[in-house]
Amino acid sequence: RGWLTGAGSLAPHTAADVLSRVILLSDGCANHGLTEVPQIAAHVSELAQAGVTTSTYGLGRHFNEQLMVEMARAGRGNSY
Repeated sequence: RGWLTGAGSLAPHTAADVLSRVILLSDGCANHGLTEVPQIAAHVSELAQAGVTTSTYGLGRHFNEQLMVEMARAGRGNSY
């Protein structure tokens, strides 16, 4: 939900000469709203196509690497 709020605030301001990137710092534990990796990745991909990219940084020893990597791939960004 936090990612969507951030990405949504950038979406109206995309342009060819503007970098619009969300940098998500998270443990990747989706526990409210959408929680399935494919559904989340589809939303990230939609916004990447609209010009808002996403990079992710997994926090904690046991962060959800699958979700964080998939979000970065779908978002045309990087994962760390």
